[in-house]
This record gives sequence, structure tokens and C-alpha cells, in this order.
Amino acid sequence: MSEIDVMKQLYEKHDEYQFDDNFSSMDVQEHPRLSQAYRLIGTEKRLLEIGISLGDFGLYLMRKGNEVTGFDISSRAVEICKKRGIEAYQINIETETFPHLEKFDGILMLEIIEHLIDPLPVLQKLHDVLLPSGFILISTPNAAYIKSRLHLLMGHMPVFGEDRDNAKNPRPYN
Repeated sequence: MSEIDVMKQLYEKHDEYQFDDNFSSMDVQEHPRLSQAYRLIGTEKRLLEIGISLGDFGLYLMRKGNEVTGFDISSRAVEICKKRGIEAYQINIETETFPHLEKFDGILMLEIIEHLIDPLPVLQKLHDVLLPSGFILISTPNAAYIKSRLHLLMGHMPVFGEDRDNAKNPRPYN
């Protein structure tokens, strides 16, 4: 079994418990990183969101006049996105060929790049589906942030956008 097969199985096993059909929509405006991302993105763009998860940010962007396509390694996340009206594909972006799609104005990798084993080949593949005038927006958790340092000093994992204490099953990875 290859290393990538293990990754896909790990996400699938976790996500069958983590995601259910009672999707709770988050308030994007209450998330500073997502609000900032929206200000950078704007409207009327054709966007690819890598790691779309339940599609909350994608739906928000669609309501603001953008066209959104999502990639996620989790079949359950893709299934939920499709139910919510988002074009979504299950894909391991590190090992699988991207579906043939029109090029994008922008690609979003919000809190995703730190999950990749080797990000450089992925960024090269993403460049190939980006319009010449397009952009890639990447964000990643900052372990050096003062709140994260304090959590570590107190013997706790920093909270990187997820509520680990209240998760149905805390993720066994990253």
C-alpha cells in the first residue's frame, strides 16, 4: 500500500464520523482570515478551492458573485458540497491528475499547504490550471503567533481554526 493510499484512507475513515448531513454554516464574517481572503478575492472570479471541506467559504463566495469549484481528498466532503450546489471533485492533489476544467482566475489553499507531503509539485500543477493573470491565495496556521505559543507553553495544542475540544473525533493527523 502506498503512502498516498494511507493518506486517503485516513481522511476517509476520519470524515465518515466528522461530517454528517446536518451541515452547520459558519459565519464567514466572524472568521478574520476568511474575511481578509474575501477582501483580496473580490467578485466575479472563477475560483478553485483546494480542500473545500463542507463548502462554507465556497458558498459565501458564490453568493458574492463568484463561480467556485472545489477539490477535496474526502469523498464525504465532496458529497456534501454537491448537495449544497457546489461543483466538487474528490482528488488527492499530490498524486492524481486534475479533471479537465477551464482555467481559473484564482486558486485558494486556505490552511491546506501544511498538510501536503511535497507542496512544490502541487503548486506547479496548480499553475497549469491558472490563467496568466490569475492568483494563488495561500494561508497557513502560524505556530509563532502569541496565542499559539501560550497554548504550547500550557501543554495544549494550538487551535488552528478548529475546535479540537469539541470535535466528534479529533483528527489523528497534523
